[in-house]
Amino acid sequence: MANVPRSGSVTFDPRGFDTGEAIPRTDAPLTRSSAVTSRDWFSERGAPFPVGVRYLPAEQPYNFTLYSRNGTRVELLLYGTDPVTPLQSIVLDVLKNRTGRVWHLRLPASILGDVRYYSYSIDGPRGAQHRFDPAKVLLDPYARAVFFPPAFYREAARRPGSNAGRAPLGVIPRPRPAFDWDGDKRPRHTHDSVIYEMHGAELQPARHR
Repeated sequence: MANVPRSGSVTFDPRGFDTGEAIPRTDAPLTRSSAVTSRDWFSERGAPFPVGVRYLPAEQPYNFTLYSRNGTRVELLLYGTDPVTPLQSIVLDVLKNRTGRVWHLRLPASILGDVRYYSYSIDGPRGAQHRFDPAKVLLDPYARAVFFPPAFYREAARRPGSNAGRAPLGVIPRPRPAFDWDGDKRPRHTHDSVIYEMHGAELQPARHR
């Protein structure tokens, strides 16, 4: 069980991290002060959920999350149009940007600028069970869209050395304007309307008897 710093009443079940869903729960009733404290903490350090990268329109930041049980150092790489050299690289603080097995970071949309893509560099133990290599550019498995650079080469991930410029990158989601419902009309169903559900695989022509 990983306790959220600064709040003794909010915890997160690590089972949620294994399934890709966080399960917030309370061991004691939340007070106003504890709720504000946990919210401030997430606003500053990022939240361990939802997985991947998400744009939060209410506060206009991007929240990055990455599950890594054995990683000891995580670096977020942010790219523009050049898939080889990142525009920015940010090393996550293990004490501030990690909850349980999930690394997380929140960045204001204003500082991303021309950033279009992202990836990670992760270091950790090496041996029979683990083969961490910080020289490798790693794709976020929860990226909603993937960019394959012109020099993409899958085998580069298996060979020694960096695979920069040859690794797929996650696409930073762009804010979408709210849908304009002006002029939209609710459909009107009359008494003779019929709603019929049909499955193509089960639909068969009638047989003559």
